[in-house]
Amino acid sequence: LLRVEDLVEDVNLLRFVAEKKFRNKKQIKKGVTYEEAGYNFPDNKFVLPANIGIGKDVYVLHYNNYEIASYASGPTQIFVTKKELDIE
Repeated sequence: LLRVEDLVEDVNLLRFVAEKKFRNKKQIKKGVTYEEAGYNFPDNKFVLPANIGIGKDVYVLHYNNYEIASYASGPTQIFVTKKELDIE
């Protein structure tokens, strides 16, 4: 098994970009906590998913059912390009 640190040099940057995209995708306004928006992140702080896929120019962050929200919310995928992380 590979860890996220094995895939990305700057994990904090990946987390920052992914969180921004997640909030945008889920339409969570600034100042609204994840709990208030219906998500179950540990300590109400954004975390990267257990599953991260790698493409030629993109990372696919995949949250399974129940990982961060109810089953009814379904899975969530966030795409972060290597260009967004200044990796090319």
